[in-house]
Amino acid sequence: MVNSNLLSKIAFFRDMPSEVIHRLTKVSREATIEPNTAIVHQHDEAQFVFFLISGAVQFHLQTPELENALVGVMKTPGALLGWSAFRYPYRHTTSVTTEVASHLLRIPRSAFEDIFRNHPHAGYEMLKRVNTTVANRLEQARDQLLTASRASTHTPIAHPQEEPIDVPALPDEIIQEPFSLLQHSSFFHPFEHTYLKDLAQSVSIKTVTAGTTIFQEKNTAHHLYLLVKGKVILSMNTFSIGNETPNTDEASLPIHAITQVGHLIGWSALVPPYHYRATATATQESQIMVIDKEALELEAAEHPPFGIFLMQRILWVIGNRLRGTRVRLIAQRYDKITVAIRSLLDQSVGQIPVTSPLHKIPHYLANRLTLNDAFLTLKTLEAHGDEVEQNLAKICLELLSEVRQELRIYQQLQKIYESVANAPKRLAPPQIRNGCCKEFVKLLESTNYKIRGKENLNEQQSHLYIMKH
Repeated sequence: MVNSNLLSKIAFFRDMPSEVIHRLTKVSREATIEPNTAIVHQHDEAQFVFFLISGAVQFHLQTPELENALVGVMKTPGALLGWSAFRYPYRHTTSVTTEVASHLLRIPRSAFEDIFRNHPHAGYEMLKRVNTTVANRLEQARDQLLTASRASTHTPIAHPQEEPIDVPALPDEIIQEPFSLLQHSSFFHPFEHTYLKDLAQSVSIKTVTAGTTIFQEKNTAHHLYLLVKGKVILSMNTFSIGNETPNTDEASLPIHAITQVGHLIGWSALVPPYHYRATATATQESQIMVIDKEALELEAAEHPPFGIFLMQRILWVIGNRLRGTRVRLIAQRYDKITVAIRSLLDQSVGQIPVTSPLHKIPHYLANRLTLNDAFLTLKTLEAHGDEVEQNLAKICLELLSEVRQELRIYQQLQKIYESVANAPKRLAPPQIRNGCCKEFVKLLESTNYKIRGKENLNEQQSHLYIMKH
């Protein structure tokens, strides 16, 4: 048991009811940990929540190839460690190690679960603070990704022009009916129908044209957004921290593409300090469901179990974004996309069924001949897998955007070779050359490269030019 004043001084517990502080104080423990000591291990069950009183800790992703890949450092007094204790399946997504001698406070997960049951209004506020913590770490990870991208030729996410996945469109009667749409949303479908019927009275659906900014980074957040139809790209400003230069197309970095019907686009309206942490832009004509922040908070106030579950679902989304960003960081920093994907799947091993095709992906990626199998598997899972498989497949496809482009070029080169090697005998050499050149034009049109210097070529016939690639 620790002194109740210690908890009250930690920002996370500020203004919490005295009874809640008393309950947590009785089961809390203090400890000073030596440097280079593991506090939690990746994949272990998150039985405790930790708070950093003093010192510093490091966050590591562990993979067989990289052992301990550093993805973050925390030195802020009062910082929450072990947020996975609030999120199913309650497994740590990183290992946490002390950088220097550190003073920590430890509280059992069961104590917080007791608060959620018996003091749901306080629990709602606690989970909101957990979400703020994870959202801040997501911003830090994105800043690291931006720094790494400036020093790398890798692209951290699929380009906006990438083709959409083959997902059957919802019938018009579902799209036009807010309650049915909420039921089919990947975010809201686990909620009780009573709550969804209440929310359906407060939503609106708007249509936006390609290029429309749905919300702008740093602006105050007043709404929650869901994708009904179309495609939306989330991007972050690339200007330096502290520089308030407005965002432009040239000064933004795509970080997430949303194409799945019912997926959450913006959650910042429910996470302090209630400003958007990215910019959302429609890349084609799209329909967006808009839910007022006030409607959600009113429902949470009147029905505490709804509020608790809402915050847990928000944590699920932010946690997935953080995990995906850290994996992209590994791909950028170490130039090992396959390692990053293996790490991503390894972090999620407790959530993926043993029969899931996701387990085959690292093996498919090991050989150029089975690359196409990897993409076919991922596209199928993104469209038709369960919630976990869809999310992981989406991240994998974003990581593999450049590999996919290389595969397309490789397949087109194969086609060109076969068009010559297996050309019908009836075709004359000029016809074969003409067909070969047309296929090369198709190949070059699919790349982002420009060929210049045509003015230096001799316009007279009977000259042979060799393209070296």
